[in-house]
Amino acid sequence: MRYVLAVVFVVSAAVICDRQATSAQAPSGQPSTRSDFDLVLREVEAAQVELVSGRPDRFKSLWSHGEDVTLSGGLGGVIAKGWPDVSARLDWVATQYVRGSRTHQEVSRYVGPDVAYVVLRETIRFTRPTDGKPSVQELRVTQIFRREGRQWRIVHRHADSQVTRETTG
Repeated sequence: MRYVLAVVFVVSAAVICDRQATSAQAPSGQPSTRSDFDLVLREVEAAQVELVSGRPDRFKSLWSHGEDVTLSGGLGGVIAKGWPDVSARLDWVATQYVRGSRTHQEVSRYVGPDVAYVVLRETIRFTRPTDGKPSVQELRVTQIFRREGRQWRIVHRHADSQVTRETTG
């Protein structure tokens, strides 16, 4: 729970700072547009289809390779921090799915000149590599992007399977 609150705080701070920027221009000198970000999200989705089919390279190419990138994946485990750890985790993730397909519904997004995020509900249908049985994974996802030069790069992805409300008692 503390981690989720921390992510919400970081995203909120980034959005507030981004909105307070004195210039509405992206570093490339071009305004950030919804259609520009739509193209990025289509590329991310295509790359994630490859990821759940055992091919991580295209998705990995969309990430920033800095030490500040983080991944809290839908398969659980520790939070990967820094490109070497995130890259290794994505390689492992690709081994956990066979013949995967994906759908998603966008819940929300924000696009500023240098920072953007998208909140999604994802459904992954795949064959489990351990026993060959079909499986479905439903995830809540937040992805954060920043502009690096003229490219949007993923700097954080958080996914969890808590798609149904649970009570504490």
